[in-house]
Amino acid sequence: MVCVLSSACFIVAQAGCGSSSEADLPAAEGGGAGTAGHGGTAGKSGGAGASGSAGAAGNAGTAGNAGNAGTAGNAGSGGVSGQGGASGATGGSAGDAGAAGDAGAAGSAGDAGAAGADPDGGTAGDAGEPEDGSAGAAGSDPDASVAGSGGDDGGVAGQAGAGTDAEAPDAEPDGAAGAGDAGCAVEVCGNGLDDNCDGEVDEQCPCSPGDVQACYAGDPALVGQGACVSGSMQCESGVFGACVGAVYPTDEQCNMSDDDCDGYTDEDLTGTCSTVCGSGTQTCEKGLLVCTAPQPQPEACDNADNDCNGGVDDGLTQGCGTACGKGIETCVAGAWVNCTAPQPQPEACDNADNDCNGGVDDGLTQACSTACGSGIETCAAGAWVNCTAPQPKLEECNNKDDDCDGSVDEELTQPCGTCNTGTQTCVKGIWQTCQMPPSAASIQLTGTVRDFKARGTTNGHPDFEWNIADDRGIVGPDLGSDFKPIYAKPAGTTATTNGKTWFDMWYRDTANYNLSQQHSITLALVNG
Repeated sequence: MVCVLSSACFIVAQAGCGSSSEADLPAAEGGGAGTAGHGGTAGKSGGAGASGSAGAAGNAGTAGNAGNAGTAGNAGSGGVSGQGGASGATGGSAGDAGAAGDAGAAGSAGDAGAAGADPDGGTAGDAGEPEDGSAGAAGSDPDASVAGSGGDDGGVAGQAGAGTDAEAPDAEPDGAAGAGDAGCAVEVCGNGLDDNCDGEVDEQCPCSPGDVQACYAGDPALVGQGACVSGSMQCESGVFGACVGAVYPTDEQCNMSDDDCDGYTDEDLTGTCSTVCGSGTQTCEKGLLVCTAPQPQPEACDNADNDCNGGVDDGLTQGCGTACGKGIETCVAGAWVNCTAPQPQPEACDNADNDCNGGVDDGLTQACSTACGSGIETCAAGAWVNCTAPQPKLEECNNKDDDCDGSVDEELTQPCGTCNTGTQTCVKGIWQTCQMPPSAASIQLTGTVRDFKARGTTNGHPDFEWNIADDRGIVGPDLGSDFKPIYAKPAGTTATTNGKTWFDMWYRDTANYNLSQQHSITLALVNG
């Protein structure tokens, strides 16, 4: 800000926070920061005015030339030239010393202004020229020095000189103190702003109970832009309290809001991102951070590491089945393999459904043969049956190989003649003439004569047949398992027998009960 002062005004302007600006400064007293003003021309009678001290000097200013010593006046002493500013955006020139009065002692030569720290610094002012009469206060000459501007970091502006026209009729209006750009100033009550840059709004400003006013401790240009809003402050004990509810710029976040209040939403939030699957770019889209890095996916049977755990198709199994049942299969190199379900097998003659088509031993046939030829047999219930090959038979007298042994009507004979004592042989399907054995002149028959022991002797008993009579049906029509007659009467005795017990003992030659003797009979052949 710029403050223009009259000869009766003396206010210190606070340093700004930006680039510098300039203001006129009279020689009576130097400003703070900024370029030092030239000293005013000395009055003929007044005492020499002290040169204004320079405001904060600009960086690296060139040193000014030293002023010439004034001629001794009758009363006043020569003024001292102003010094160059120490730091600031633009160094001020030192003010010229006032001219000495006619009667004054010779003034000392003004010191050259110190060089500013910046190469753009201003040149120090020259010392005042001597004149007769007492040195007056610095007038406001058009050549009055310009007050130095505030430094880049907010240096304090130099104070304006206070020379007057009465003391120096030829002087021009006073120079104003320089102020930094966007500078901090004296706190102004009632505007709801932090004018003096101390972080508080309208501090120590008087108010009435119940008063409420808007407030904002930051740059007022940001209010209403983006997230930045003003707050409010209430009157407490005659002064305004703290500013409550104001929102100030913060680092931009991905939230669809202008957090830093620069007129842009979610800007400059691009960065890198990564997952276990790789790297990508992270951007903010509609308030959400979006990463282009590949994301892990559920593992699939595709010969790839979908979940990025370092394994390909790892741990993948699934159910599988065949016509014969169910099982589990595993994924290997992108293919489902090794199904544990039972697999269909070629049908076999084993009373099982090997090919799992629902039939047992179905459709199974094979060649078969006998000594008589070849055929086809079928599997049923696990066994080969029903061979269609011709089967061997008993040899018959038919000029055929019935038993399929390679011979025809071999060893075929049959009895013939009276009493079947002769033999016929089959030749080429024909029974030959009956061949009778030669007759013997005599034959001998040998038999056993047996009878019970006599009654009254040891183991003796009555004959089983004790009477001669017509007594039919004593024995049955068949022989027993021992090929002996079986007594057929139901019980007791018959007209000729003494019962079954004695009958069996006789026919079965019970030991120690029968008397036996071998007896042979010779029969002679009688011809005719």
